[in-house]
Amino acid sequence: MLLKTENAVEPAKNKDERIFTWLPVFWLPESSLYRSEINERDRKNLELYRRWHEAGLIKITPGEAIDYAFIRRYIVDELNRDFVIKEIAIDRWNALQIATDLSGDGITMVEFGQGFASMAAPVREVERLLLNRYIRHGGHPILRWMAGNTSMKIDAAGNKKPDKEKSFNKIDGIVAGIMAHGRAMILPPSLPGDEGGGVRTIELRPKK
Repeated sequence: MLLKTENAVEPAKNKDERIFTWLPVFWLPESSLYRSEINERDRKNLELYRRWHEAGLIKITPGEAIDYAFIRRYIVDELNRDFVIKEIAIDRWNALQIATDLSGDGITMVEFGQGFASMAAPVREVERLLLNRYIRHGGHPILRWMAGNTSMKIDAAGNKKPDKEKSFNKIDGIVAGIMAHGRAMILPPSLPGDEGGGVRTIELRPKK
């Protein structure tokens, strides 16, 4: 998830607020688009995946499984060409190898927990920003689909974290966006006139 930020300048907006634009990048292994022996639920998802790929909304990695070396090259050779990458936040349990490789490429990697302690504050902030229309997402069809798949698990203290126990479908884009805001709450705001953004949870600033 790329998280682009800018200062609010519209008269109706609080000038001390930042406007956030979600710029997601979604990936599938090539074989996922050409499966034939699948159940009805997967068939419906496959139709969506093919449509989104044809529309340029999903990027493909070669082979039977997600090729993280391919994604690494995309981040280093393309994103790093167009943006100054401040940092990349990762799920500490699912991205160890690519995190190690990208760290070796000189990119700052930050572990981000998936429990209530890490997620509660960013979830509240994302809810607040959405209600006040400080998040722009362009009605992205995959994000809309994932938002529909997402429910919130709530603990005894009322803290929330994203959950998909009521859905078999993916919620990764929503989780990535929440992680991005978790880091944006910690990172200092951009200087006036600067822009920002992020990769699977971070801020990036476009190169001049």
